[in-house]
Amino acid sequence: MSESVADAPEMTEAEAVVQAQIKAYNSHDLESFLAFYAEAVQIYDGNAVLLRDGREALREEYTKRFARTELNVELLGRGGTSPIGIFASLSARLEKKK
Repeated sequence: MSESVADAPEMTEAEAVVQAQIKAYNSHDLESFLAFYAEAVQIYDGNAVLLRDGREALREEYTKRFARTELNVELLGRGGTSPIGIFASLSARLEKKK
C-alpha cells in the first residue's frame, strides 16, 4: 500500500533548507540563493582544489549561470539522516522553454 500525504513524515529543518535553496536556484533568485552561504564560503572540488573563495566569487559564478534561463535543479534522492549532506543527489538539467 502506498503512503498517503497525511501519513508522510513532516519535513525536517534540513529538508526545508534544501527545498528553499532549490526554490531560489530554480527561480534564479540570486540574492536568496547566496543567502545560504557565509561571506567566507569556500567551494572545493573532489580533489580539495579551491574553486570559489568567498560569497562574491559565488555571486560572479551564479550571475553567469542564472543568465541561462533553462537551468534548474531537481532533487533526485536523499541519503542518510544527518543534516549534513542529507540530500546527496542533485541534478542540474537543461530544459528548453517553450
